[in-house]
Amino acid sequence: MVYNRKPARRDYNAGGFFYFAATDQMTDKENLTGDAQTYRREPEIDAIVPQFPQYGCFPRISENGDAWIHPDDRRLVEKLIPSERLMRRESFDGTYYTYRYGKQCFRLKPVLWLSVRGEGFEIGDAVETIGQGMERELFVGQIWGAYYVRRKAKIMYRLKRAGNPVPGLFPATALRLLENKQHVSPSTVVYPQPT
Repeated sequence: MVYNRKPARRDYNAGGFFYFAATDQMTDKENLTGDAQTYRREPEIDAIVPQFPQYGCFPRISENGDAWIHPDDRRLVEKLIPSERLMRRESFDGTYYTYRYGKQCFRLKPVLWLSVRGEGFEIGDAVETIGQGMERELFVGQIWGAYYVRRKAKIMYRLKRAGNPVPGLFPATALRLLENKQHVSPSTVVYPQPT
């Protein structure tokens, strides 16, 4: 006999990883607990594997010292954190997460950070600006900074044009990622052949 139930979701936090247990279907012969009137399946715990890359920032730092920073990266982290800079979390080796901000790479133990949804732009990407009426001049530049502005709840980017910083911050809606545009698509027109 099969009992259908709505999935019950329970979240467990264990060392930075989130686990969830779900009960969806059960039979009266498998893992039943309770009395004869109430049948429920013991929850099976499945690990949710984090998907990388992840994006976020560290607006605050821990008050409990700096043991969460890898000893080799302490000097770099003190320059970058706390700030609204948008960091990219790339991997987890079991003890430390690896973070990247542009060309700078550092390692931290699991710590509280403000998670942000990425928009597809990375530091170092070539972009072109999209005109917004008569407000801004159109140009091609390179992203050299990314910041999460909490009061606007969006990521803002700093650009360089010909190696010189452009004043102001640009939202993703004002940028277009440059891709390799040097390809010619094949023709779809059938031309008559001479006979």
